Amino acid sequence: MQNSSKMVSWWMALRASVCFGWLVAFGFVLVGAERPKELVAFADRVRALPPEFGADLLLGMAEGKVDPVWRRELTEEAFRLALRAPDIQPTLGGSHTDSRSYVTSSRHRLDILSLRMRAVRLMLRDDPERAAAMFAETRLPGLPALECNATHVPDLEDYYTTLGMVFAKGFSARQRERGEPRHMMNAAIAALHSPAQVEPLGKVLVALDQELLDAFAGALARVAPSDRVFGRHTRSLLGIVYESRRQGRDVKALLQGMQGYLAAHLSGPRCTPYLKDGAEMGKEFNLLAGEAGLTPEQMRPARDAGAWEAVSFWESERSKQVLEDLRWLNHGNRDLPGETRYWTVEERKSQEWTGRYGDLLQRIEGWRESEEKAAVDFRWMQSHVLGLAARLVPPGAARDVAMRRWLTNFEQWYEPGASQNAWFGALQLMLREKELVSGEMRRSRNAVVVAYAEWAVMAGGK
Repeated sequence: MQNSSKMVSWWMALRASVCFGWLVAFGFVLVGAERPKELVAFADRVRALPPEFGADLLLGMAEGKVDPVWRRELTEEAFRLALRAPDIQPTLGGSHTDSRSYVTSSRHRLDILSLRMRAVRLMLRDDPERAAAMFAETRLPGLPALECNATHVPDLEDYYTTLGMVFAKGFSARQRERGEPRHMMNAAIAALHSPAQVEPLGKVLVALDQELLDAFAGALARVAPSDRVFGRHTRSLLGIVYESRRQGRDVKALLQGMQGYLAAHLSGPRCTPYLKDGAEMGKEFNLLAGEAGLTPEQMRPARDAGAWEAVSFWESERSKQVLEDLRWLNHGNRDLPGETRYWTVEERKSQEWTGRYGDLLQRIEGWRESEEKAAVDFRWMQSHVLGLAARLVPPGAARDVAMRRWLTNFEQWYEPGASQNAWFGALQLMLREKELVSGEMRRSRNAVVVAYAEWAVMAGGK
């Protein structure tokens, strides 16, 4: 009994010694890789921001030169924080940059899905098994069929690109032996139900193997028609077929699946802007498919289902006048070759230029929200003009005043708790102004503006 007791004591002492050694070693990693106090303090401030901005900046820190342990901590924190972002998934609006649908789309990737996929890609560097688990934990949101009046459509390119990376680099060795990457890819194919998924998933599968590509081809029959979403891919969708052939794949099953998929969309109700694209796509597909191509009936739209409201900026009388004022301040409408038409700094100090700048400010001062179709249109144009005009003011006290004027206006635009895509896009434009970033923006009353200005200075100095 005594010997047994000694044996237990010895074993517990050994375990304690090993555990202590582990803690010392782990502690060395945490403490030995000293974390810059400036970055630690910045991370603390970032945690108090709205979740989409906090997650974005924490991931920005993790993507920099930080020790692997801290990188993983920041990534995990951002992954959790992203779940509280107001936008669920990335969306695309119009291609015209001066339009409401474009500036309100989530092109800056501050939505839940984009932020989480960014965290997954970062985690692949340090813990492939955890990265795979994070990807599995992030479910695709519902993707209902959209009517032609929908302003935005889902953009899943980032999600499926990350899926391909996790398939190639994620999971532990044991998980790979059990075939878990392939199970994940088969699950992705089984979940195919929206045109938003077809092209980005197809591009990933083409590079893998014939079996997965054939399974994808069979799954196309389950995709519910939605021309508003489908129409965004009419000019690039057949790239899946071209790339499959280039890779030496057998495309028979793919062409069969694509034939049914195209017929369901091209012969259904079609959105007005996509009518001509569909006819051209059908002809191109028939050149690829030969006898397995589409019939004329399968390419004939059932009806014109209308279109979404395409709201372009600068259409009100006030906005046109403001834009014309800004053009003059930029180059005076002078008919001179190349860069010589733009006012020089010295020319922008003249009495005439200063007077014209004052006229622009008066016109902006009298601008009312009621003159535009929506508040976001008014806010975006007003902020845009004030920012562009401030950049033209010659350096010195006058420019400082102009930058403060823009910043005061911009701060009033922010709406806590709402989606901030248009607002953040305007912020990104002004973050290019180094003088503004290092000065007025770091003294802003808006914590988000201050944080991004600080980050621009810290990131730019490394």
